Amino acid sequence: MPHAHAPTSFPTSHAGVGRARALGDSDHRVLLRLGDALAAVVAVAGALLLWSVMRSAPLTPAAVTDYAVWFVLVVPWMLLLMPAHRPAALFSLRTTAAAAAHAVITGAMLYVLVFFLAPRGLLPRLVVLYFLTFAFALTLAWRFVYVQAFTRALRRTPVGIVGDGKAARRIAAVLRTTMPNKDVTALVGERVSPPEPGAGLPATVNVDDLERLVAERRISELILAHDGTLPPALIRAVVHAQERGVDVTRMPDVYERLLNRIPIRHLGPDVVLASSGDAAGDLFRFAKRAVDIAAGGIGCAVCLLLLPVLGAAVWLDVGSPILYRQERVGRAGRRFELLKFRTMGRDAEPDGPQWALPGDPRVSRCGRFLRRYCLDELPQFWNVLKGEMSLVGPRPERPAFVDELAGAIPFYRERLVVRPGLTGWAQVNHPYGRSLEDAATKLEYDLYYVKHRSLLLDLLIALRTAGAILAFDKR
Repeated sequence: MPHAHAPTSFPTSHAGVGRARALGDSDHRVLLRLGDALAAVVAVAGALLLWSVMRSAPLTPAAVTDYAVWFVLVVPWMLLLMPAHRPAALFSLRTTAAAAAHAVITGAMLYVLVFFLAPRGLLPRLVVLYFLTFAFALTLAWRFVYVQAFTRALRRTPVGIVGDGKAARRIAAVLRTTMPNKDVTALVGERVSPPEPGAGLPATVNVDDLERLVAERRISELILAHDGTLPPALIRAVVHAQERGVDVTRMPDVYERLLNRIPIRHLGPDVVLASSGDAAGDLFRFAKRAVDIAAGGIGCAVCLLLLPVLGAAVWLDVGSPILYRQERVGRAGRRFELLKFRTMGRDAEPDGPQWALPGDPRVSRCGRFLRRYCLDELPQFWNVLKGEMSLVGPRPERPAFVDELAGAIPFYRERLVVRPGLTGWAQVNHPYGRSLEDAATKLEYDLYYVKHRSLLLDLLIALRTAGAILAFDKR
């Protein structure tokens, strides 16, 4: 996928030149993650100690060695806690508490499921409960101390946006809702216009006033959000500001960092999106396919075990056939037949393909039950095993919808560079929707996944999907 870039020839940076730099958002995220990880390690140690005390079993060196495997709990805990590491949550105890509570609930549900599937007596009942309790308390305590230590040092950071069009307005709105400490003090454009208080926008000033504004309002960051190519005068003004120590960032980079999405409507027609890291490497592809084969085999086995019961329920409700085959578009535009348990009657689409609706009246009684628990999608593990789909990736769409959306939404076909998945980044981040705007938002999440795909991100998506299913929250 081409990497989003602004059509400018000068470098951007996150560090000022010629002046000392205070802690930035990325610095705070690193420190908070380190603190959260340390809190999780202490929580594991505390849980093991309490478990030993409750069992009247001393912590001998041999026991400590045996217990060391429990420190693996730190990994899923940190993954489940990722919403608390977003920039908007850095100094929000409420957001941290909500993310930690969700992590506790999801972790507890997953462990209960594993506990009952494991051989009797293999896993203890209370260690994970102790860990989740300690991790929740220690994480909140650490965040409280951190916020108290740094909040006074935080000041509203003056930010200027270079541009006065749709991209500038969009990033101003994103900053207003996600980064309350960022104070957008001016839009810099080619036309002067008054402020728009209703939209939360400051006045637009002429490029000739940029140097004066940087000095007067102590602007520390400029965000390049100009629709189209930057005029030479704006480029020169931005370069001069950068020489004075002002940080310069691009609107797509800021948008992506704050929302974990790619701003498809603000990339420009000449932008190419490229994968980062080792997403395109042979090792990643081999490991991902190995995981898909293992998951596909297990999923197919579960599907076969449940087939007599689920098949009978579908047959009694809507008749035969019990499996529904539907053409979908896969990687590189190749078409394949996706399998599902039938959840609608035979004549559900008399006028051609239709978008599914929340609470769709076409869905049968049995179909509502299957969809609520995602059981209707169990046969798709066969698609995963065959290599037509992956465990994680953008959800596959029908050819008619792909053609329609590709004509209406820029970069839509970029999602076809990877195998479609049973679940994806869009599914765990965006609620169910059927409008064109919903499709565009989901595409922004899909392209973020395509760009940043990794086994760690796949694991995070799988954990969040499992938590949503167990909480009956099917998006």
